Amino acid sequence: MEKSHKLDVRHVMYDGYQGHCRDLEDLTDLHAAIEYIADSIGRELVNPPLLFPYFNGKTPEDKGISGMGVMQGGHVTVHSFSDRTRRCVFADLAFVEGSGTASNSGFRRTGRRPPLGSLLRDSMKEEFRTREHTVFSRGKTPPTDVAEIDHSFGPHLTMEGVLKPDQLRLDWLYGFMEDLPPAIKMTPVTTPYLSRTTNWLDGVLLIAESHIALHVRRGDGRFYFDIFSCKSFEPEAILNQIRVGGLTFDEDTVRLTARGKKFPRPEAQ
Repeated sequence: MEKSHKLDVRHVMYDGYQGHCRDLEDLTDLHAAIEYIADSIGRELVNPPLLFPYFNGKTPEDKGISGMGVMQGGHVTVHSFSDRTRRCVFADLAFVEGSGTASNSGFRRTGRRPPLGSLLRDSMKEEFRTREHTVFSRGKTPPTDVAEIDHSFGPHLTMEGVLKPDQLRLDWLYGFMEDLPPAIKMTPVTTPYLSRTTNWLDGVLLIAESHIALHVRRGDGRFYFDIFSCKSFEPEAILNQIRVGGLTFDEDTVRLTARGKKFPRPEAQ
């Protein structure tokens, strides 16, 4: 394997509040928005956007729709909550600089701007917003109190590391992503979606709480992993389960972000 070098990851997190319930359930707009967001950074999706309405889950307030698009070395995910007590949307644009292929989408040619896509792209900036929001970092002495997570909509955990050579397989990636949600008491709403291209292994799994993603550079096994949940969790417990699953990460890359601090979960208010 080639010598491993850290990934140049761009991960933008967008938290939006107080939308219209009907707009937050518009599948056609969500499909176009995911294509538009990828196109706006000049990236081609390896799959058509995958959409999953979630209207009859275990928690009524989780009503909404989720969508994902996978790029080489990245993803776009959008999760809306349309219950009147919530009315919010959380979106992520994560990609590695220098990865992927140029977009052939017609959005830039036609100038079309889907309503949700326009809102998200206008609000997303190509920078690490996580630096503004990080409340827990393994590279430093962690704070003794992560109560900020309990007064937000939910935590977002990210990290980097290197897979072992025998883990650079789709079946290993599938097994890891399939086994993780029940181990951390989360609810999958899809099976893992996997893609293998010349330079990347990419996997995204939608869960009722939000999503899990793992992007692996095949040349050296370097990966970027993230998990977002609208259900609060203890970071050390999740990290331990990730280790049990076989993922070895660099301690100094672990970041925990409090998402939706302007719109906490009802039970956290």
